[in-house]
Amino acid sequence: VANLPEVERGRWVRRVFAAKEALFKAQDPARRVMFGFDAVKVRLTDSEFAACFRFDVGAFTKGQVIQGRLALVDGMVLAGVAL
Repeated sequence: VANLPEVERGRWVRRVFAAKEALFKAQDPARRVMFGFDAVKVRLTDSEFAACFRFDVGAFTKGQVIQGRLALVDGMVLAGVAL
């Protein structure tokens, strides 16, 4: 959170949360593993994110980068990835 812009910080926090949830849900259900915010470093723009895994988590490996998309629709943050 410390690295997020102070202006509209809540908006950026919601985007980080949505990105992490998109990664979690993109896992194969048979191999799905819970992970916290410490597992990934997320870089955000207004419409995209890149998440780099800090350590192995389920099928994800340390250093793996997953690209995703972000959108704001009717006040909700939508995030998606394709693996």
